[in-house]
Amino acid sequence: MRAIHVGILVSYDYKYLPTCISCIYDYADKITLAIDKNRRTWNGEKYKFDESFLQTVLAKDYANKISVYEDDFAVSELTTMQCDCHERQLLYEFMGSSDLDAWHIQLDSDEYFIDFKGFVDFLHKLEKSYTGKITVMPKLVTIFRKVEDGIIIAEDTNSVFFPVASIGGCRFNPSKDEIKLTVPFIVLHQSWGRDETEIQFKIENWGHNRDFDTNAYFEFWRSVNKYNAPYICDCHPLGKKSGWNKLFFKPGKIQDIIQDLRRQSPPINFKPSMIRRAKKDRRINRLKQSSVGQRIKPIVKYVLRKR
Repeated sequence: MRAIHVGILVSYDYKYLPTCISCIYDYADKITLAIDKNRRTWNGEKYKFDESFLQTVLAKDYANKISVYEDDFAVSELTTMQCDCHERQLLYEFMGSSDLDAWHIQLDSDEYFIDFKGFVDFLHKLEKSYTGKITVMPKLVTIFRKVEDGIIIAEDTNSVFFPVASIGGCRFNPSKDEIKLTVPFIVLHQSWGRDETEIQFKIENWGHNRDFDTNAYFEFWRSVNKYNAPYICDCHPLGKKSGWNKLFFKPGKIQDIIQDLRRQSPPINFKPSMIRRAKKDRRINRLKQSSVGQRIKPIVKYVLRKR
């Protein structure tokens, strides 16, 4: 069986790291924490980092699985989004996952894998049927806001899947000849579920800080509560196509939500038909991107409009 290597990006939101680690620790073979050596964001801004906090995390590493990778991830010549991809690629190379002998899994410190044991079992069954390059994409569930007696969750009607586990590539830096497999496992993303000071810092320094009016969106975010949330739709900061079709309120704390999602998660079994479907999707995508596909694209759109 391939080893399970988990890389976690750690930055100003480091306080969420213990929850992230607790969800994956027992079933990972190696865990690497990637932290900017100068404690700077991708935007180049310094952030406060409690070094004793990191030592506390490492002190609880009873199986000696955790190591720390420090490097300069804030490159002034790159945009924040490019720095994001740059750090992930460096982490991938540092962990030695490019030898194809391990599953390379990347998470951020505010992402909580709901059923990591089930996911690891799924990956080991998958690798018996397919040995090529692949990215496995679980479902992302986003916390939009924490309120006094619960949280507001952003729901995507069509489900949003994002790259997490790879052979031959890494998150946002895929291998050219890989297949992509979507699976109904869930990762809960703390995301916007923070206090106002954190949110202001986040939107000024994350990978999408230049992609929307951050001040206007921050004011909108502040206005959302458990009473008006059900009436809000299509509220993703990057636009309607990015998801977040509606919001809903759920009582309880983050740990309550994690436990609730675990109880509700049915067992997910690997089926060879999943690989056949993924290969078919790759062929279709290659056709769409080919010169022939680009020529017939306007014709297809015209025919569909007529229907």
